[in-house]
Amino acid sequence: MAVIPVLMTVEELSGVTFGHRSPRHGLKLLHWFSAECVKFYEDRDMELQCDPDNGDYGFHHYGNFEDLLPSCDTYFEVGNLNTFIHFGAQDLPAYVREAYRSQRNSYDERNKDRIIISLDRATRLIGEVYITEHLPGRRDFDPDGTYLLSLDILRQAGNSRLFDFLTRARFSLIMNLVGVPGESFDSFPDSDKTEDEGEEESCGSGEWEGLESRTSSPSSEQKDYPKYLYRKKQSFDPKTMVVLLDLSAPQLEVRTTWGGNALVTWHGVPRTLAYSTWVGLFRGNAEPDESYLVMIRIEGRTSGSQETSEPLNHGLQVRFFTDFLSYSTWRGPEFDATGGVDPTPIPGFQAALQLYTENGYVLARLYIYKAFADWRSIFYYSWVGLYALDGDGATKYKTYQWAMSFTKETRPDRQEALDYDVYLYQFGDKRIAPGVQARFFTSRGYSEERTRTEPWEGGGTGSLRGTFG
Repeated sequence: MAVIPVLMTVEELSGVTFGHRSPRHGLKLLHWFSAECVKFYEDRDMELQCDPDNGDYGFHHYGNFEDLLPSCDTYFEVGNLNTFIHFGAQDLPAYVREAYRSQRNSYDERNKDRIIISLDRATRLIGEVYITEHLPGRRDFDPDGTYLLSLDILRQAGNSRLFDFLTRARFSLIMNLVGVPGESFDSFPDSDKTEDEGEEESCGSGEWEGLESRTSSPSSEQKDYPKYLYRKKQSFDPKTMVVLLDLSAPQLEVRTTWGGNALVTWHGVPRTLAYSTWVGLFRGNAEPDESYLVMIRIEGRTSGSQETSEPLNHGLQVRFFTDFLSYSTWRGPEFDATGGVDPTPIPGFQAALQLYTENGYVLARLYIYKAFADWRSIFYYSWVGLYALDGDGATKYKTYQWAMSFTKETRPDRQEALDYDVYLYQFGDKRIAPGVQARFFTSRGYSEERTRTEPWEGGGTGSLRGTFG
């Protein structure tokens, strides 16, 4: 076992990679753990305020099989956000889980960080607290990314507002829209500029930045661009950003039209910005601000929506722009192709069902635990039916498929060993729409319904039965 370095102050967290950039969640997890999950005593004792043996908040036993940490009777870890594996993780606060749900394309990064504690089960007194991270594509933890935390770090994290703690730890994240009790934001982008450098590139500098090129003024070559695409260039200025944040971030979201396309929605735009702003639809959070798919002027509407012709796909994102900044001010969550709903367990079996969409079409996934080795014989007559509405009777399915006909999903980007396999099926040309639901039956008839997914949520206008039936 290698010697584990010790971090003594919050500022020293800035020198490690643990949870420092979205979608990493480690620093937010550490703040929650210190503020909500630990009781500190004057004699330096720390008492855990939940039951890890019960799986609270996704706590589970850590065996230390790779000899990462010193020998100890009992270790527990927390931070795995996959509720299909650790159901209790659903009780972690939204600001810890938000990037896991909204940035599912970043698979290796969004569920990487963990906290490990040594614990006296009888007294629930914590001995040591470690932070660590998974090696890419593996279950092992990275010895070079493992640190022992001092009591001072934990106390300071627990006694600080989230924003203050993240700022001291140099957390870097474009503003997101997940609320934190008592705060309107999580963080704003880092800036290494001095005040003088910021003044040199302020709005008053006379420099302009178009979406494709930068000139001293809008040139004749750019005359086909709408006038509002030319925004005065401005570098990051914390004072400017705080003013914007104090206006309260609008809610930006991709929802579902009745034809399986993206519905761009916004709500709560500050009235002072309603006539000088626009929203754009992007393929994902990694796309540059100039690569929008659709651009929509707000035109004074503090709340609204607009249907697009873009088919629904995982990762779609709405961003908010002002005419006086050259970058997006706020970003909404990435669209979750599962509708943000975890797999629905099939009672009595080590399996689960999930509805999702790709290119606007309806697909279903069957999750089969590898321990459920004889599932093919047990599910031989099982089938999945697709329904337009939750209230439709069992015989009113629009289409169906036998469970045996689902195809095993292969994901080259997921190299780590999982406890389950995933099987999928696309229901022909059926388009996703609000209310659509999948149901699982274990016999040829309709009497053995074992589970059903939550009805798909979305927005738009039109007749579901006219486009889905």
